[in-house]
Amino acid sequence: LYDGAVPPDPQVAAGPSDVVEMVNTLGEIWTKSGASLQVFDLGSFFLAGSDFITDPKLVFDAQSGRWFASITDITTGSFTVAVSTSSYPTGGWWLYSLGASACADQPILGVNDHKGVVSVNEFATYGSSCGGSFVGARYWLLNKTNMVAGSSVWYTPEEVRALTPVRNSVEDLAKQPDLRDVFLCHAWDD
Repeated sequence: LYDGAVPPDPQVAAGPSDVVEMVNTLGEIWTKSGASLQVFDLGSFFLAGSDFITDPKLVFDAQSGRWFASITDITTGSFTVAVSTSSYPTGGWWLYSLGASACADQPILGVNDHKGVVSVNEFATYGSSCGGSFVGARYWLLNKTNMVAGSSVWYTPEEVRALTPVRNSVEDLAKQPDLRDVFLCHAWDD
């Protein structure tokens, strides 16, 4: 599957009986035996019309038996998360549109037992594109139970505008015996 965009942004995920691929502005669904079931336009799928869309992401969540997909809409400065209504990607999908405070680039999509999360790199808008300087990172924590049910989704937008360098602290700790690796992370409670 190739829509002619350079560079292509391919995403592939496999569910119990199907394989789905999304590349920039096109999607295709196959059976696991390789038969093509459907080719579709991502602008129509995400209800983006003729907007400039890019950077699709796709994952199958085995726990809920649902497909999760997202796309950036450069024209509106937003992104959309889609959740299938069943384990069959050819069926219906719930759509959730989320706004960003700047141009959202390369949304990363993930799910766990209770949450969906989307993170983006935000860039200042330059004309009608994301050609400006890097502003920071932002992520949204989404209620997975509501998403799977097609209900309204409450979410928590969080921003990461800067990280304090920890290199000196890490290097000082690394000089101590028996301290090999130090990881920096951010966690939230359910």
